[in-house]
Amino acid sequence: MKFNEEVFNQKIEGVKLREDTIEVINPSLKKLFTPEEGEDENSPPFWRCRQLTAIEIALVNQQVENSKNTDQLIERLWSNYSKEKINAIKNIIGFGEPEIDASGEPEVLPEDYIRRMYVALYGLIDPKPTDIQWVRKFARNWPQEFMMISTKILSLTGFGASLGE
Repeated sequence: MKFNEEVFNQKIEGVKLREDTIEVINPSLKKLFTPEEGEDENSPPFWRCRQLTAIEIALVNQQVENSKNTDQLIERLWSNYSKEKINAIKNIIGFGEPEIDASGEPEVLPEDYIRRMYVALYGLIDPKPTDIQWVRKFARNWPQEFMMISTKILSLTGFGASLGE
């Protein structure tokens, strides 16, 4: 089947693309939610998520690349130093060997974790994260829920926008 550029242009100009959202029910986090006015106290708490846009996907990927590039830059800048000194420098700025810090996180964050943090930052609608530290706190304290929500956002993003009526 041949792509019809004319129909494509008409659809885009005359139709608003529908941004798909989902509500992820999360009973284990009920204590973090308060009922809204007129809402039943026994209503299940949920997180409202949306698909990411192309620019947001690019921003997520850029954050992952930035973490890799910084590590490579350190290696090059201090290549005359011993491996131990390079690791010490990396540890100071958060790019060393994975040692667990006092909060229970490795000092060097894995790529998948960085990716998922930014996916949640951009894809969560309600509650809306204030910044990446908010997402990191959520991930550290509720890892299972964080992984589930970031996976839902990634899945929803894979479907793309839908043409509305």
